Amino acid sequence: MVRDFSASLRAALARLSEDDEWAVSRARDAALHGLSPSEAFESIVEVLSLAADQNDPYAFAVCCEAALELAKLANTTERPPGLELTLARIEPHGQLLGCAKQLGEIRAWFRITA
Repeated sequence: MVRDFSASLRAALARLSEDDEWAVSRARDAALHGLSPSEAFESIVEVLSLAADQNDPYAFAVCCEAALELAKLANTTERPPGLELTLARIEPHGQLLGCAKQLGEIRAWFRITA
């Protein structure tokens, strides 16, 4: 799922510059479509790790939003293995990109206090 999402995200970001404002939303929706709750749960940390590779604030935010959608699809607030370490690793980068809100939403979902 993450490899497909990564490739779709790159292509969608390129289409944004061609005036396709819905390209990223469609890519995210397509990546999430058909996932079982357990597949969604297992993908959360990987999608957040993908955010670390993004230098575009919008792309970083989309990765965070996708991770939150995965958590909602998994329908649990149980923390997947490696979540807290991954958040600690990507948070400084996310702060620099102005994505504190998205990171805060993930922390709130999983009931992680700062």
